[in-house]
Amino acid sequence: MTDLSNSDVTTKYQEAAKIANFALEGVVQQCVPGAKIIDVCIFGDTVIQAVSAYCIWCVSKIVCAKRLLVLGIEWGVVMEPG
Repeated sequence: MTDLSNSDVTTKYQEAAKIANFALEGVVQQCVPGAKIIDVCIFGDTVIQAVSAYCIWCVSKIVCAKRLLVLGIEWGVVMEPG
């Protein structure tokens, strides 16, 4: 099953939300006078990639050591001035 009645699917969404909130905290701290938007977005993307890669590595070592997992960000950090 690939809907929310499957606890594995729900867990993945919860973990993704934790990663997004962690990255958002870091992005907010990077928003200081003089900071370039591109640098803040790159910082956020880097945090998401690093934390999610660590999570997938841990899971893959325990559960799916024989499967190839393709990692990436579905939607990167986006900001607007103002």
